[in-house]
Amino acid sequence: MRGSITKRGNKYMARVDLPRGAGGERRQQTRTFRTRREAEDWLAKTVTELGTGYSPTDLTVSQYLDHWLQAARPTLKIGTLRTYTLEIRRITDRLGSRPLAKVTPLDVQRMLAALPAEWAPATRHGVFRVFRAAMRQAVAWGMVLRDPTAGVRAPSAAARSPAAWTESETARFLAAARASRHAALFRLALATGMRQGELLGLRWQDVDMAAGTVHVRHSLTWLSKEAPRLEEPKTRGSRRQIPLDAATVDVLRAHRKRRLEERLAAGPAWEDRGLVFASRRGQFLRRETVRDIMRGLCRKADVPLIRFHDLRHTHATLLLRAGVSPKVVAERLGHTSVKITLDVYSHVLPDMQEAAVRALDGLLAPRL
Repeated sequence: MRGSITKRGNKYMARVDLPRGAGGERRQQTRTFRTRREAEDWLAKTVTELGTGYSPTDLTVSQYLDHWLQAARPTLKIGTLRTYTLEIRRITDRLGSRPLAKVTPLDVQRMLAALPAEWAPATRHGVFRVFRAAMRQAVAWGMVLRDPTAGVRAPSAAARSPAAWTESETARFLAAARASRHAALFRLALATGMRQGELLGLRWQDVDMAAGTVHVRHSLTWLSKEAPRLEEPKTRGSRRQIPLDAATVDVLRAHRKRRLEERLAAGPAWEDRGLVFASRRGQFLRRETVRDIMRGLCRKADVPLIRFHDLRHTHATLLLRAGVSPKVVAERLGHTSVKITLDVYSHVLPDMQEAAVRALDGLLAPRL
């Protein structure tokens, strides 16, 4: 659906191209206005109304968000789409029946106040962020005159310090996992800081054991009611090469030998996806499976129960406390900027500052 505005003397004519008639004839809808702003407003409203089949005056928040998500779907990665779908459900549960054109900043503030208090700050902020993006698009499409999220006090996005094990806890967990079929998965997670999706989407062609490196080229993503799929990393920084220590390379070599034995045992039932970490038939591992295995190993090792993602935090925290440059840690984690690393692991910085002071004390102490 296309439109245009033409100045005619002291007035402005807005024109919308309609679908051609049954005989192929060209059809248009036009209106004349005193100001260009009036013409632009009418053109945006008309193009939106004709394109969606709804009038902005009777469209509900729920109907609009559904249309907005469908329009954005082709440009979204599957993980982002899953997040947006969840956030929209949280919004529509509280504001879905409200007419879009009548949503006020007070409505938005009340919706945010109604979110469960026990939700993490990042979760509450995510709801607001998605709704704000949708409302700004509604303004751009001419479906509302003003963004109702403007002026609303956004929830704090402050996150809790990430959970991480100490060196002794990490060692106990790896010792407990040594006999597990998935020992290499947890070893590589702690040795590289790779995300769960990056690990479960890792293929043998991405591992160079001779050079002692692993290449992150894909990530396994999930969407409700759809099969998991491999996607390229979100950012350029996420697509990276990570050097491995010799002991981790040895663990991977032993792991590959066991996978080849499983492949022979599975015979025709084996699905050859080339995955480093897979089921006994070569299929993608389920996150729930990995979660349950990790919980059992945590109990066996008598270490705090943390999420799989916290293995990534453990990797970064141990490196920073060992004095490794934040720039190097950022590169291993795939952060687009070292600032992200410093923000996430600011709780580690006081320890580093104390170490720096002790080092300076020795360096600058007077020589007797």
